[in-house]
Amino acid sequence: MRSPKINICAFLTILFTLTPIPSLTLSPRKLVWNSSVQAQDANVLRAAYQQVINTYGEQLANARKEGNRQDEVRILNNAGYAFIYFEQYQKAIALLQEAWAIAREIKDPTLSQIVRNLATAYSKLGDDNGIKFLEQQLQIAQQKGDRENQEVILENLATAYAFTGNIQKQIETYEKHLTIVRQLNKRDKEAYTLMNLAILYSGISEPQKAVDLWQQHLAIVRELGDKVKEYNALWMIGVSYQHQLKDDGKAIEYYEQALQLAKATGNAFYEMTTLKQLASVYAPMGNDQKAIALLEQMSAIAKQTNNAVWEAMALDDLGRIYFLMGNYPKALELQKQSLAIYQANKIQGQQMYALANLGQTQFRAGQLAEAETALREAIKLSEISREQSQITNIPTSQTRDDQNLYLYNWIIDTYRNWQQVLVTQNKTEAALEVAEQGRARAFVDLLAIRLAADAKAQPKIAPPNLNQIKQIAKDRNSTLVQYTVLYNDNNFIYQLRLNKELPYETGLLIWVIKPTGEVAFRRVDLKAVRGQDKKSLEQIIRDTRQSFGVGGRGITVAARTDNTPNNSGLQQLHKILIAPIADLLPTDPNERVTFIPQDALFMVPFAALQDSAGKYLIEKHTILTAPSIQVLDLTRQAKQRLQNSTNKRSLVVGNPTMPSIRPKVNAPPEQLPSLPGSEKEANAIATILSTQAITGNQATKSNIVQQMPNARIIHLATHGLLDDMYGFQSSLALAPSGKDDGLLTVREIINLKLNAELAILSACDTGRGRISGDGVIGLSRAFIGAGVPSVIVSLWSVPDSPTAFLMTEFYQNLSKNIDKVQALRQAMLTTMKQNPNPRDWAAFTLIGEAK
Repeated sequence: MRSPKINICAFLTILFTLTPIPSLTLSPRKLVWNSSVQAQDANVLRAAYQQVINTYGEQLANARKEGNRQDEVRILNNAGYAFIYFEQYQKAIALLQEAWAIAREIKDPTLSQIVRNLATAYSKLGDDNGIKFLEQQLQIAQQKGDRENQEVILENLATAYAFTGNIQKQIETYEKHLTIVRQLNKRDKEAYTLMNLAILYSGISEPQKAVDLWQQHLAIVRELGDKVKEYNALWMIGVSYQHQLKDDGKAIEYYEQALQLAKATGNAFYEMTTLKQLASVYAPMGNDQKAIALLEQMSAIAKQTNNAVWEAMALDDLGRIYFLMGNYPKALELQKQSLAIYQANKIQGQQMYALANLGQTQFRAGQLAEAETALREAIKLSEISREQSQITNIPTSQTRDDQNLYLYNWIIDTYRNWQQVLVTQNKTEAALEVAEQGRARAFVDLLAIRLAADAKAQPKIAPPNLNQIKQIAKDRNSTLVQYTVLYNDNNFIYQLRLNKELPYETGLLIWVIKPTGEVAFRRVDLKAVRGQDKKSLEQIIRDTRQSFGVGGRGITVAARTDNTPNNSGLQQLHKILIAPIADLLPTDPNERVTFIPQDALFMVPFAALQDSAGKYLIEKHTILTAPSIQVLDLTRQAKQRLQNSTNKRSLVVGNPTMPSIRPKVNAPPEQLPSLPGSEKEANAIATILSTQAITGNQATKSNIVQQMPNARIIHLATHGLLDDMYGFQSSLALAPSGKDDGLLTVREIINLKLNAELAILSACDTGRGRISGDGVIGLSRAFIGAGVPSVIVSLWSVPDSPTAFLMTEFYQNLSKNIDKVQALRQAMLTTMKQNPNPRDWAAFTLIGEAK
């Protein structure tokens, strides 16, 4: 098997910023940074930063003349930050290095902020540069025995790792930071680090460890007399008991302590926050009346303190409870009141969610026209918010892709509800447009930037309309099958629930778009699928994968030793996903069918779905997949861009000298096992492609990355590692060298500029990662985002020998001048004859261009 597991599970998604987001106060004498974060118009920010640049020289001269070294530090830091804003990173680094040197000498309190800004500037020159800068400075500080500087650098290094999604490195770094601050007896910093470690251990599903850390944090902040942090600790311990340890009694105990503290300190904001959280415990317990009483208390406090926004939030939650109780008139009354408050106060983000909730309730109440208007307006506001976040251009190490992924993921359920409203009105083609509009938007944005002639361009590509969707099907000469997964009313993120009922799939919307331009629609009711065991569709998919020995995430399930496939799950999935549209699919097996999945459907091996007669889908159709229809159009453009490429060579890598990884946080590193089968595979493929395979010690990460931009075909036969929390640490194992650990991550790949027409990731789980509203955040997305129009990836931990056979067959087929997708299909069919278990032949799928 080629896929060790990174054991990471999502609980809290914490958004960190590597730089502070200060606001500027302008005065005739000098610029002063305010610590508060204020939303500012892009033009105002640009003017403010330009004034910094225009005046810093004169201000710096005056500060030096007066011998005011603190002002000197601040002026240099401000100017460096401003140059980051205008993307003049080398100039920023020069100024910030100067500020840092002075700040260390005089022990200026802005030292940590300067280091953070320096790391940001370096990271803008390359994703890992900021981390490398901090690691180098840490090494210098350690050699000098400078613990004060080590403390500052470790704190910022931990935050830098957050941006790459490297939770393991984050934890290791914070634990080193904890040791240093204890040596320095910095109790406030000790409390801060314990807090961050608690959050991270929650994130990797070690809630008891998290609670223990919170308890240590709580003891220190009580010792320091910090009531605010004491409240936060009590609140977070309650969250851990509520959501992870599933102990409602303990959760209520800690929330009640937090509530009493809020009352004792007269903090109305914390009192309202706790009442809201307590309601979120009592509602799933089935005690909706208690939840309503708590929210009404929250509303009363908001009115007493003239806090209109929190009054609206209380009304939101009350409306949610009445919605779940089926009292739609009362829910609508409350939701309209909350929306009116947000609109009166011009709180755009909250308006978006209030409109989304209102539209959902109007849909359930049968007010279809009103629901359509509300949901459309919610989507419009989400687009405005996204555009504003981009043009503001606050200097941060977070990429535009990171921001887009976060913003789009929050609105995905609104798109689902809008589709349902349209389908209910028999506007199925309009619903298709909305379905396409609501998926892979961050991916589309990423590809558009890569395809732009100007490297600094910020292109805006509108989602395709119906005619354009038809044209894409025609251009691709493929029947497109697009799925939308529908859920019960508890699917909204972080919303109140009743009776602890978790989200589950209730239906599928399926569109079939033929190359002729014909569009057909089918709807599948999944309520009957749940049956008495109440299995969700996702669980059926997971059980099916396990039934033929490929398991779920990573390699948690051992491969079966027999070759007799258990196909009942594959037949059930065929009945759910294919049978409703089987009459709409082409009868010629050489004609292409492109599946556009959603959510758990990305884990489905479509090629292996089996009909009632025992035929696999790959025997009847030529199959591709894609995250959206528009992505297909953009990969086509990427392929056209490569038509005049002079790249002729192929890059084939197999069985590198394996790096070592930690199987879990704080465990000792273990070297990944060698893959002799992948070395044989690479040598055989290299012969077909008239090149030399790179194996063993030669297949270093630095060597391979250097050669990748000049390759026409990239074939990597090695271990694949899966990160299903963020997706950004999904990686391919290459040989380590003195410069790196040998792991080529998603974030590193996506920053490459590749000119290959095909990349094959002959490793495990390379087609998987974190599943989001944008599709799969993993290796396939990274290679396509880096410019490769056709990528072949795996859906599970692939067996070594059958994979080597399948890949050799694929390249032999490709050498006969048939297209890539047909070459893959024929290789699957040939492999199937020798290895009938779908585990051995059905893992791979082609994403993107068929030719």
